[in-house]
Amino acid sequence: MEEQLNELYYNPKNSTAFSGAEKLFSEVTKTFPYAKIEDVKHWLASQRTYTLHKNVRKNFTRNRIIVEKTDELWQIDLCDMVKVAASNNGFKYILTVIDVLSKFSFAVPLKTKKPQLVLKALKEIFRIRKPVNIQSDKGKEFVNKTSEAFFKKHGINHYVSQNENVKCAVVERFNRTLKSKLFKYFTANDTTTYINVLNDFVNSYNNTVHSSIKMKPKDVNIDNDHIAFKNLFDGKTKREMLLKNIEPKLMEGDNVRISKNKGKFEKGYSQNFSEEIFTIKKGNAKYTQPLYKLIDEEGEAIKGSFYPEEVQRVIATRDRYYKIEKILKSRKRGRQTEYLVKWLGYPDKFNLWINSKDIINDSK
Repeated sequence: MEEQLNELYYNPKNSTAFSGAEKLFSEVTKTFPYAKIEDVKHWLASQRTYTLHKNVRKNFTRNRIIVEKTDELWQIDLCDMVKVAASNNGFKYILTVIDVLSKFSFAVPLKTKKPQLVLKALKEIFRIRKPVNIQSDKGKEFVNKTSEAFFKKHGINHYVSQNENVKCAVVERFNRTLKSKLFKYFTANDTTTYINVLNDFVNSYNNTVHSSIKMKPKDVNIDNDHIAFKNLFDGKTKREMLLKNIEPKLMEGDNVRISKNKGKFEKGYSQNFSEEIFTIKKGNAKYTQPLYKLIDEEGEAIKGSFYPEEVQRVIATRDRYYKIEKILKSRKRGRQTEYLVKWLGYPDKFNLWINSKDIINDSK
């Protein structure tokens, strides 16, 4: 049956060429009536072309951020204000910080997003209060040795959002609110200067009843944050919020490709999944949507956690072929020629010297 599946899938003369499991199954059962759809899906999962181009679901249910206490988790981000920097003494960015439960926020103007300046601004904020956990995107202004050392020294856990499309939702929502008010202010006052009123807008935000917690952010503290939590989650406890969890379908040891984060204008017909193949280290079912931790082929842990929609199970045999992106060097070992090769889609740490006799031509 495998020979016919190869013919049906890879021959462009066939109507089933490069199609999905249903079409292939419908056609292959004409010759193999006892074939099962699972057999076809299993075969497709072993095909590089199919797994690289399989459609990706971008819109799916993600886990809500469930935080019970004030200062349990902060999110941080940078607002880009480059276009109006000339009117604001050269300040190009606004560092924004928000406590996820209370919605209490800070905003500090910055002239650059150099890590030293960002960290200096955070230190000033930490003089007032500091979080147990802090979350950012993976920008170098937040993810660097200096910042990591500072967080570690002060016992702050730093979490990094790996997804390019959905980063730190709470602080990004605050950014939209803040920038919306600033640009309305620009229009109303025929100006693009905000540096003199930024603190006014932030203080106003912290002193306004927030629709989700039904309290003013400045009024939430350790004595009443249970009320904010109750209002935020319609009276449900954290345990109740996590009761409808879904068991992971992928198992430890399963091989997967990771969905690519395509740019806004990148075409849908380009490859949707990573060339590199990873392994499920563990699945986490304590959230409403399962999350997976991955390792690479050297056993190194991959940063972040992945939803089921962000990975695709593949059948990866030990004797599978690897595509060569380019040959970097060559050398002679006796009568043998060896090449230092970079594998397609793999980082440089996987570069390897191989015997020229081990290189073959294969299109699939």
